[in-house]
Amino acid sequence: MAAYSHPLGIRNSIKTTISVFLIFAGCLLIYSNSFYVPFTFDDRPFIINDTSVHLTDLSVSHLIKAVCEGYPGQRPLSNISFAVNYYFSNLQPFGYHLVNILIHSLSGIFLFFLLQNTITLAQPGIFCRNDLSGLSRKGPFDSQLIAFLAVLVWLFHPLHTESVTYICQRMTSLAGMFYVLSIWLYVKGRLSARFPDKTNHRQIILFLGSAAAGGLAVLSKPNAATLPVMILFYEWAFFQNFRLDWFKRRFMWIILVLCLVCVFSILFLGNTPIDRILSAYAHRDFTLLQRVLTESRVIVYYLSLIVFPSYQRLNLDYDYPISTFLIAPSTTVIAIMAIIGLLGLAVYSSKKEPFIGFAVFWFLANLIIESSVIGLEIIFEHRTYLPSMFLIAAMAVIIFRFCQSDRIAVVIFCMIIFIEGLWTWQRNEIWQDELILWQDCVEKSPEKARSYYNLGCLLSQKNQLDQSISYFYKAAVLEPGSSYVHYNLGCELAKIQSNKQAMAHFSKVLALDPNHADAHTNMANILSELGKQDRAIGHYRKAAALRPKNQEYLSNLGAALFSKGMVEDAIIYYQKAYQLKPDNITILNRLGYALFSWGKTDESIPYYMKVLELSPNNAEANGKMGDVLMRKKEYHQAISHYIKALKKNPNDAQSHYNLGIAYSRTDRLKQAEGHFKQAIKISPDLQVP
Repeated sequence: MAAYSHPLGIRNSIKTTISVFLIFAGCLLIYSNSFYVPFTFDDRPFIINDTSVHLTDLSVSHLIKAVCEGYPGQRPLSNISFAVNYYFSNLQPFGYHLVNILIHSLSGIFLFFLLQNTITLAQPGIFCRNDLSGLSRKGPFDSQLIAFLAVLVWLFHPLHTESVTYICQRMTSLAGMFYVLSIWLYVKGRLSARFPDKTNHRQIILFLGSAAAGGLAVLSKPNAATLPVMILFYEWAFFQNFRLDWFKRRFMWIILVLCLVCVFSILFLGNTPIDRILSAYAHRDFTLLQRVLTESRVIVYYLSLIVFPSYQRLNLDYDYPISTFLIAPSTTVIAIMAIIGLLGLAVYSSKKEPFIGFAVFWFLANLIIESSVIGLEIIFEHRTYLPSMFLIAAMAVIIFRFCQSDRIAVVIFCMIIFIEGLWTWQRNEIWQDELILWQDCVEKSPEKARSYYNLGCLLSQKNQLDQSISYFYKAAVLEPGSSYVHYNLGCELAKIQSNKQAMAHFSKVLALDPNHADAHTNMANILSELGKQDRAIGHYRKAAALRPKNQEYLSNLGAALFSKGMVEDAIIYYQKAYQLKPDNITILNRLGYALFSWGKTDESIPYYMKVLELSPNNAEANGKMGDVLMRKKEYHQAISHYIKALKKNPNDAQSHYNLGIAYSRTDRLKQAEGHFKQAIKISPDLQVP
C-alpha cells in the first residue's frame, strides 16, 4: 500500500524550497555588483602577500603549509579556503567574491531554519498577545514566514557588506555560517528526542554534526569560542523555560562547557592569557580601561547601525573617539546604562518573552570577545555579522506582533528589504574602486592618519605624486610618530628630486626606528647622488648588516665601495649577493666588471658568459666582454661583441670608441675612423684613455 503524504506537509516543503531558493537568489542578486571589487587593506597581508596560501597544487603538504603558516594564525580553515581560491583563480577577485557570496547565502539559509525552529519553540509566549490597539490576535503566526522575512532583512543588511564584499573578512562570515549551522543541528537533535524509538540514531548524528560544525566555526575565527555558552543558553531558554533547578541538575555539563571555553581561550591567547591581553596595549594609543569604556559606546553605535544602516553612515576605517573616563565624553555613562538596561530587559522578560531575552543575550555575548578587554582595534562593522542575527529576528517578531494583519507586516518588511537592498548596492558601488573607497574613508574620518596614508599609497601606485605627497603630509601631521608614514613620504619626495626634504623624513624614520633597513638604503641612495659617498657607504653598511640576505642591499654596498675605489671590498659584497641569487644579471655584470677592474681578467669571464647565456643580446655584458677580449688581444672576437652591444644600444658612445680601437688593431682603419666619428657625434665630451 502506498504511503500517504499529508497535503500540509507537502505544502510546507514547497514553501521551504521556495524560501531557500529566494534567499540564495536574493543574495546573489544584491551582491552581483561586487564580483570585481579589488583586493584592499588587510587583503594584502592576508592573501596577496601571504605566500603560504598561494596554493599551486592540491597536495597535503601545501594545505598543511596554509594551515600552519597562514596569516593570521588560529584561523586555519579560513586560510585553507583562501589557498583553494588561489589555486583555482590565482589573484583574480571574482572567484573569491563568489565564495564569499555563497557563504553569506548559506549563513542565511541555516539561519532561516534555526529561526523557524526557535520561533516555533518560543510560542505561544511571543504570539497570541494583545497588540497596541488592545485587540487580541487569533492564534500564532506563521513561523516560517517570520523567519523568512527576518532572514532577508539580515541578508540584505548594508552593515554586512564589510563581511561579504571585503574579501579577507570571509573569516567572519565563514565562522558565522558554521556557528549557526552548529546551533541548528543541536536544536534538530533536541527536537528529535521527542521520538526516541524512531530517531535515536538520527539524534546522535545531529549532535555529532553540531560538534563538527562548532569546531569548524572556531577554526574559521576564534570569536566563535562563545558557541558552547550560546548552545547552553539556548537549551535553558527554549527547552527548559529558564528553570533554575535545571542548572543544578546539569551542573557537570555546565562545567564542561566552561572548560571548552577555557580551551578555546588558551588556543587563542596562549598559556598566559592575561599577559597576552595586556601586551597587546603596548602598541595602542589607548589603555585597557579606555577600551572597555569606549566599547560601551561602540556597542550602542552598532545598535544604531542595525536599526538605520544607511550606506552613507558606513565606514571601513572609523576614527572613533576614545572614552577616557565615565563622563568623558558624557555619552559613555549613558551607553553603559543603556547596556545595563538591555540586560535588565532580557532578564525581566526571559520567562514571558524568551525569544526577546535570548536575542539580547545573543547580541551582547557575541560581541564580548571583540568588544571587551582584548586589545583589538576599537570598531569594525564586520563584528556585527553574527551578533545581529537574532536581534534583527526579534525586531521582526515585534513588527508582526503590533501589526493588525500579516499583510501589513509583509508590506513593512518589503519596504525595509527594498531600502536595505538599495543601500547595500550603493555601498558596494563604493567598494568597487579602491581609490573611491579610501576617499570615502578620508571624508568620514578626516582626523584618521591611516586613511590618508592608504589613499596616498594608492595615488603613488597611479604615479599621481603631487596628490600622494599631499596625503602623506596630512598623515604625518596627524601621526608624527609613524615611521611608515615618514618613510613613504620620503620615497615620494625622492621621486620628484626633493632630496633635502626626503632626507629629513628618512632621518625621522631612523630616529623612530634605527633598524629600518629600507630607510638606510634610501638615505644612502640620496647621499650617493649628492656625491657624499662616505656617508652613503655608512648607511649601505647598516642596511646590509640588518638584512644580510638581501641581495639588493649587498649589491648597493658593493657599488658604493667600487665608486670609492675600494674594489676588493666591493668584490666581497658582490660575491655575497651573487651567492644569494646566481642568475641576477645586474649582479653578474657588476661582479665581472669589478674583477676585470681589479686585474683578474680571466676570473671575470665566467660571469659575463653566464649573462650572455641568460641574455645573449645584453648590451652591457657584450660591451664588457669586448673589453676583456681586447685586454687578451683577441680583437676579432672583441669586435663581434662590440657589434652585438651596439646593435642593442646604437647610441653607446663608449662602445663605438672601443669598436674603433678594435678595428684599428686589426688594420681596418676606415671602419675605425667611422666609429670614432660616431662616438664623438654622440658624446663630444667623451673621455678616452
